[in-house]
Amino acid sequence: QIVGRLSRDVAKKHHHEDPALYMDLVRRGVVLRIMGGTCLKPRLTGVPSIELLPSCAQEASAFLASLDVFFYRTSTTMTEGFGRVVVEAMACGLPVVCEERGGYLSLLEHGRNALLFEPGENPVDLLMKLCTDRPLRERIGNAARETVTSIYSKKWREELAAFYCC
Repeated sequence: QIVGRLSRDVAKKHHHEDPALYMDLVRRGVVLRIMGGTCLKPRLTGVPSIELLPSCAQEASAFLASLDVFFYRTSTTMTEGFGRVVVEAMACGLPVVCEERGGYLSLLEHGRNALLFEPGENPVDLLMKLCTDRPLRERIGNAARETVTSIYSKKWREELAAFYCC
């Protein structure tokens, strides 16, 4: 299975424990693709199962389509106000595994449309659960897509416009 993440290519966008997590996943047979991950090269150079790409190396939709699972957390010194990349992954029907810290939490429900872990908790078991359980991966990915399409539907946009225009 392929686990990946997408972000800007700066160290503060990556949690300091992520390189060790990625190595643990590789030992378990997982392939990783990280777009916006060249800043991790000093800690992950020469690992054939980890592809570190610069930001914008591919169209986001094409990159996300190459993944089975999307993983996201940031440095402890940074909190995402919204986390657009999480929403983009969900819109592509990917199951997401995210730290319970950030603006994206308002859209996520553990076990329904995402798997969530607490700050300081190791997410390896959640990631492996999705990598090894295709029906679970599909169920959560489908629910993730349904969440995003319902929130950003034409009806929702019309209701929002009506609220602010009157």
